[in-house]
Amino acid sequence: MSKNETIEENLYENVDEKDIYNDKNELIQISYNKKRLIVDKVRLLEEPLREEIYKLIVKDTNKYTEKLDGIVVNLVNLSEKCIVDIYNYIKYNEDNIIKENNMLMNGD
Repeated sequence: MSKNETIEENLYENVDEKDIYNDKNELIQISYNKKRLIVDKVRLLEEPLREEIYKLIVKDTNKYTEKLDGIVVNLVNLSEKCIVDIYNYIKYNEDNIIKENNMLMNGD
């Protein structure tokens, strides 16, 4: 690998690397890596949860493509607020699943 390729690769890795929070410690901008994680997690969600994410998307933009198996949307076409809302929705549901599993394991 040439020196220029290494520099380009390092620049790409560090782009948008940190989440940004407001003064109330609320997430307002998501890192590039977390955006990639969102895409992966949405693919694994059950249909009702994906439908809720679809509702968030259509409230934000009309720039998406409908297909037989769902929709395709480029994150560039979504506002940062919408991406944060999607992330928070996924995290909320994951946290609830963890709580439910813990309750089942503890016999609550």
